[in-house]
This record gives sequence, C-alpha cells and structure tokens, in this order.
Amino acid sequence: MVLRVWRTELRATSRYKYNGGILHKKMPGSPTPALVAQANVAQGDPTQWDQLTVAHCSDQNDVTTLRVRPEAQPLKIALMNFMDIYPLDGKALFTMTTLNTKNFNYVLNTFAPTNSNADEVNPKIMTFIKRYIRNTCEEGETQPNQGPKWWQDVNAYLDPNLRPPLPTADMMAQMEEEGGDTQHKRARSQHEQDEAWASFQLSIVELIEDIGDQNYAMQDINYLMKRSVGYHKTGMLPDDGQDGHGRFRQWQYLKNDISCLNLLKCAKLLRTNEELWEFWHRGLDDREARHLNALLGQEIDKMIILATYYDIDRMELQRHSENHTRYWKLCPSNNEWDGTCDSPHAARCRHLHATLKK
Repeated sequence: MVLRVWRTELRATSRYKYNGGILHKKMPGSPTPALVAQANVAQGDPTQWDQLTVAHCSDQNDVTTLRVRPEAQPLKIALMNFMDIYPLDGKALFTMTTLNTKNFNYVLNTFAPTNSNADEVNPKIMTFIKRYIRNTCEEGETQPNQGPKWWQDVNAYLDPNLRPPLPTADMMAQMEEEGGDTQHKRARSQHEQDEAWASFQLSIVELIEDIGDQNYAMQDINYLMKRSVGYHKTGMLPDDGQDGHGRFRQWQYLKNDISCLNLLKCAKLLRTNEELWEFWHRGLDDREARHLNALLGQEIDKMIILATYYDIDRMELQRHSENHTRYWKLCPSNNEWDGTCDSPHAARCRHLHATLKK
C-alpha cells in the first residue's frame, strides 16, 4: 500500500515538474534528535473533511490530483485502476465523487460497457450513475445516496462483492440500452416489453439453428446485440452459456455451449467476412479453454475488428489454417501495405496478415 501511494505521488510530482512547476528542495533535519513538547506536535491531517461539499482536484483530467481522506486512499487507487480501463473525462470524474462509499463500490463492481472508447464510456457512466445508482434506495434508507461521500468517509471500504439491486422497469425506461439521456422518451408498456422479449428469444433460436439465416442482416444482428446487453443488465437474461472450463468443439456442439451475446458476435463475423468465418469455424480443433465464453468472445471481437479494417487474402487464410497452433489476430510484424510478415520467421508465423482497407 505504501509503495502504491509513493508511486502515485511520484507521478503527480513528475507531471507537476513537466508542466513548469517549481520544486523546492527539502533539506534533511539535524541528525541530532531534539525533544518536542507533545502539545506542539501536529495531530494528523488538519483538513476538515466532514465540512467539505466538493472534492478538491487541481486538474480534473488527472485523477492523481484528487485529494481524499487517508482512510479513502485504497478507493482512490481503485479508481485509478478503473480509469486505466475506462478513460473518464472531468465531468465523469466529478460525478464519481458525488457517490457515497457503497454506491462507489456499486459502480466499480458492475459498470462494464461493451466498448471502452472514451467517447462512449463517459456518457454511459454518467447515465448509469444519474439514472440508476444515485436513485437506488435500499431498505432502511430514507433517501438514496445518503451519508458522506467516499473520498471524505472515515469508514471508507472496498468490497468487490457488493452488487446493487436490479433496476425496475421505470429505471430501465430512463436509460438507453447503450447510454445516453432518455428523460424525454416515453416508457414502453409491459405488453410491448413482453413482445420484444419473445421476439428476441425466437431470433436466438433461429440463429442457433442457422447462423447464416438470410432474414437477419447486419443491422438486425447489431440490434439483437444491444437487446442482449440490456436483458443481461435487467436480469431477464441470466448468465447463459457454459460457465468456466470448456472446449472449442465442432460448431454443431459449440453453438449450444456459448452465450447469446457470443452467438450474435459469431453471426456478425459471418456477415462481416464470410471467408474468415469459414476458416475459423472449420478449424475448430477441440482445444481447451479455462473460461470458454470469455476467450471465445475476445477472439471473435479481434476478428471482427480485423475484418472491418483489413482485407485478408484467401491464400493467407489457407496458409494460416495449415499451422498446428493458430492465433486468430493480426500479426505484430504485419506489413499493412502488402500483407506480408516482417519477422524472420514469416513462413511459420502463426498470426494473420492483411492489408489495410483503402
């Protein structure tokens, strides 16, 4: 813990010096010990944390400048790690400082958007907090988000097991499926929600039977993916698919082991690049995976990005399929102008090579 705090302060000092700040040298005290009356010794942190209403932050774009109570230092470090994954801007960071300790833990444990791009993360987390987390009032509470804020809480704590109660239908009506302000949108009736849920289930069954069903275009697949994320958040669609250890079996068996979202990702890959999908699903080799659905989802995501921005030659796919071990991602030594490998072991490279789309 001491080392983490030291590294945090070191980064803040380096950034301060880089921005032109003047650092004053601190000379060490006398080596001879001197006795000081106890009444003249400073007692702890002099900041009146309970009287503050807004967290002090000298640079809203730098979370290391956020001042927190010593007891809340582990929460600040957790926030810094959180922002390494999801880059928050000044407004989103300020919104995080308006939460009490319990709600702060709720956000850290449950906020998981499908895209970590800064342009999408910030409006999503703002909506997630304002429409859901700060409106959550549990049993025994007179109002939501009551008590001291996490950065001023003398009893601040981190609990990775805390989960907020499931949002009601009214709350979900105020939140867009992928973020945004929907305060002016009319909530759907229960009848419409039941019809949408039944239609979603039917679509999943049809795609399991035939993932290349021509009745589902790319825009339909994207819509179903958003619905799947929304149903997971509301608890209507529990964690489906095989949990934990599994194998990349032949597609006729694997399609029953994966989650709805991963099934839709596979359907999206098929409609993005049919040849890449053909070689991938034909090359399923019964390899083991500690977390089948997590690994498969990451693998398909990388191939979708590859197929979206690069052109892959069929001869390259054929060469790649002949390797005993294959990595379904772009080679770090890929020459994006001619689709060749610049590594000394190009002939045996286990990655894919492609040219950048014009």
